[in-house]
Amino acid sequence: MSAADPMAAALRTAARRIRAQRAHDGAERQTFDRYRDDPVGFCREVLGLEPWSRQADLLSAVAHHTRVLCRSGHKVGKSTSCASLALWWVATRPGGRVVMTAPTGHQVKSILWRELRARYGAVREPLGGAPLPLDPATGLHLPDGGEIFGISTKDPEALAGISAPELLFIVDEASGFPDALYEAIKGNAAGGATIVGISNPTRTAGWFFKGLRTGTYDLDQEGAFAPGRWRLLHISSEESPNIVGGAANDGAIAGLATADWLEEMRAECGPDYDEDPMYLVRVRGEPPAQSADSVLGLALVDGARARWQPDADPDRPLCIGVDVARFGDDETVIQPVRGAHAYRPTVAKRADGPEVAAKVAEVLRELRREGEQVRINVDGIGVGASVVDALRQRDEHRRLGWFYVADINVGEAGDDDDHVNLRAQLWFGVRDWLREGGTLCPDELLRDELLAPTYLFDARGRKQIVSKKEMRQALGRSPDRADALALALYRGRSGAVGYQAAAPREADDAGTLGPSRGRERVRRGRALY
Repeated sequence: MSAADPMAAALRTAARRIRAQRAHDGAERQTFDRYRDDPVGFCREVLGLEPWSRQADLLSAVAHHTRVLCRSGHKVGKSTSCASLALWWVATRPGGRVVMTAPTGHQVKSILWRELRARYGAVREPLGGAPLPLDPATGLHLPDGGEIFGISTKDPEALAGISAPELLFIVDEASGFPDALYEAIKGNAAGGATIVGISNPTRTAGWFFKGLRTGTYDLDQEGAFAPGRWRLLHISSEESPNIVGGAANDGAIAGLATADWLEEMRAECGPDYDEDPMYLVRVRGEPPAQSADSVLGLALVDGARARWQPDADPDRPLCIGVDVARFGDDETVIQPVRGAHAYRPTVAKRADGPEVAAKVAEVLRELRREGEQVRINVDGIGVGASVVDALRQRDEHRRLGWFYVADINVGEAGDDDDHVNLRAQLWFGVRDWLREGGTLCPDELLRDELLAPTYLFDARGRKQIVSKKEMRQALGRSPDRADALALALYRGRSGAVGYQAAAPREADDAGTLGPSRGRERVRRGRALY
């Protein structure tokens, strides 16, 4: 026998093993194929798990819809559903990929991945993969190319460039999952993918909340939400079979809400538990009217939108807020307000100082009344200074007093001791204005921005708004429209934040309104038209 003969024999043996393994895998795959549209049957017969009725509703929804959102209370089997969906997907779709993610690394590794390991270890029929690793980023890899892996929001780059013919994204605790990262997921889904978001509805802003409220996340060309594409589900903890079926604790379905737990929650929330925000979110899966640390509540903002009339023109002074874009994707927003009525804003991108001044002129031409002095509040920090300068360059006929420009620095001290800075004062001024009857046009972007900020107290007990950087991360953009509205409502140290301010005072020789008051120097200007 030549030296080549043993090598040839070994190759033939390896080839036979490969063919046998492929035949075995093919037989298993054929078995799993019948569950392609039946995740409930897959759970029962392959995973050895009996889904309860609402859990089955969620599993079935994913089988028939490419976009699914589920809001729920605690202890309804969310993590088990996520793990079951992941295994069903890769078992029934050759080369299928599943990305499991959540707002924190702890949620991904200690909850989602731990549940996946438990489900994978209990399968009745082998899926063909190696033992599941401890690290979610390593992932599960099947012989046919199927994969399941977990990604934390601390590694956003990992969410970019994911593709597969059969792709499933599972987002747990989706209410807290950042909009910017959801945008990355949606970009990956452009070639066809299924997205599932499951969460307690803890926030009144963000992609998950908007999807629940409107059935879609996308805006049409008019800036309104297009017809819904999400399949929406709602599962209350009160529906748990341990509660509805009256199961005793020793016979309860493990992991699901029990009658004892429900009673504890009701006792903690008091006799009016069905009105308590914690009970509504944690038990019934209802979005809160307002988070405890929110500046503006959902009911307050939506009430202002419901009161808005497009043809309203109250007999109050006109004031215009101008928030100037600082980065490439930011918007310059010109927001006019007259009394309790906020007009539709004028929005521009990549406009320089003179161009913004020209757009302000268009707004004045449309809205200013004869003989009226109009206050223009400009966020003059950084690039905003060019807008202030461009407006003041039109100051050839100062004595007419048709408008005056206020260079506002929101980072400086406010006008009272209740707020850390003027920015916090302006945001709470928006709240006061809405409570006094202010109305908002039906602008979804403005609505989301108004609901986004939260606040806390500093060591001196002053209110402090979450940083603009954090708001940008949460929204996926700068809150330019809301900032412009807040500017439009400010009347300076001589007037309250809101629309009840007195008429402007006469300018002195320096071109300011009355005595100089440090930060706020406002100059008269000529008519811009």
